[in-house]
Amino acid sequence: MSLTETRPDDLSDSDGSDLGLALPAGSGARAIRRRRKRQEQRQRRLVALAFLVALGGSAVLIGAPRVGRQFAGIEGATPPPAPAPVDPRVLLAQRHPDGSARSLTIFSDGKDQSTIVMIPAGTMAEVPSLGLEPLGRALEVGGPTRLGSTVENLLGIDLSEVVVVEDADLIAMAAPVAPLSVEVASRVEQVAEDGTVDILYEPGRLSLTAEEVPAFLTAKGRDTDLAMLARQQSFWESLLTRLAEPNSPKLGGPAALSEVLEDLALDRGVRARLLPVQPLGQADTLGMGSAAGELYQVSSEELARFLESTFPGAEPPAERPNAQVLNGTGGVEVTARAAERLVPAGIRVALTGNAPRFDYKTTQLIFYDESQEAIARKAQKALGVGRLVLSRRPLDVVDVTIIIGADFVGGTPAAEPTRRKT
Repeated sequence: MSLTETRPDDLSDSDGSDLGLALPAGSGARAIRRRRKRQEQRQRRLVALAFLVALGGSAVLIGAPRVGRQFAGIEGATPPPAPAPVDPRVLLAQRHPDGSARSLTIFSDGKDQSTIVMIPAGTMAEVPSLGLEPLGRALEVGGPTRLGSTVENLLGIDLSEVVVVEDADLIAMAAPVAPLSVEVASRVEQVAEDGTVDILYEPGRLSLTAEEVPAFLTAKGRDTDLAMLARQQSFWESLLTRLAEPNSPKLGGPAALSEVLEDLALDRGVRARLLPVQPLGQADTLGMGSAAGELYQVSSEELARFLESTFPGAEPPAERPNAQVLNGTGGVEVTARAAERLVPAGIRVALTGNAPRFDYKTTQLIFYDESQEAIARKAQKALGVGRLVLSRRPLDVVDVTIIIGADFVGGTPAAEPTRRKT
């Protein structure tokens, strides 16, 4: 996962080459995919033009072209074999002034189906080194790296980019294509401190300027977060439709975001989906003093089906080995750094916390049944250090408990794998 944090001053002082952004448009498997998509789009337009000519010019096209891929190609125009294209998955986080994420969206440019996934920032997840917290807090305490690792751990997917934007970035992104026509499903009202009610948006179509985009994406008023996400869906769909128009200008703002959006605009039938969640209530009434706003939990019953249809190849939580990761050194961010290695290896970090003491010199990978040894070895390989320990005390909550020791600092490779029993 390549992680990028973009701020307005970064954009003014850099051309993006030092930000770890996505591959340039002219190189790599992703560029090959983009060229294929553009070729398909040109072919569709040529077919449409030929059809009009065949009718003697009597037909008239009405409205903007649909976003998407309609034809797989024209016979005789098949491109030469190429490396299998990557599937970019970009996580966009709109940062709140307090440092947390107030908006989370995944743009997945799939080979056969592209998807926009909207995630409530109040979705509860295991945030390494913090425990169970709203996803939005992961950005506040650990930046884009922690946020990306937490989302990957929650969904069992790999992210290619994490882009964190301020309001100025969104304005710069939308400026070349604004104004955009968006749909407001219901009135959005906001209650001022003196009790007066301000109407932010009336139901119906709205012409949105670039300067209005940040507030439109995050204004909640008296609605729930889910109603806010419905407005976000309308915005992204409108943006993709605009990008699909002939001779549409390129987006501004962060390159990683603009590239994946321009790629999605070449696809057909881009789906907008909401992560399956269930409301828990308000943070203050649930005793979550460190959080604010509405909290949600992922629906475990629906998540497996959602992942199968949205991110083919992603392993549902029930099929991934679970690990408990404990800090055995007392160092800062120890469990978070360990999670960043375990999650890409396919291990779900189910619990994090502190070990009974902080003087562990060697990382312990404790498993509770002979059948779990392979999981412990997999975790050992991901961490690069550690000793395998078979415990005689059964534990049903996780498959392996990992106590991080001083040997993990610096990630030095482990010596010949060792194992002992307790």
